Amino acid sequence: MTNCSCDSFFVNFSNKARLNILLLLKNRACDVTTISKQLKIEQSLVSHNMRKLLSCNLVQVKRRGKNKVYSLNRKIALPILNIYGKNILRNCCSGCKVKK
Repeated sequence: MTNCSCDSFFVNFSNKARLNILLLLKNRACDVTTISKQLKIEQSLVSHNMRKLLSCNLVQVKRRGKNKVYSLNRKIALPILNIYGKNILRNCCSGCKVKK
């Protein structure tokens, strides 16, 4: 982690937009445009959140032509997302707004 403190690391998982981005990237790598369309949030907000996720090493980025393609850092983020998923299935009410 480069510019990430412990509290900002965990804030990424409590921020709805960032959590949804992580959950989307759990299944496949995407560019900002795809993330924006899939999650129905503005590209500028996606880009802002990607910087936060990158600074905590939760996502990785590779260039493909002119595009940056983001993927989940599976070593760091996947275990936490798996715990999150198990908790949602066991304990969360049906009114949860975050994608499972």
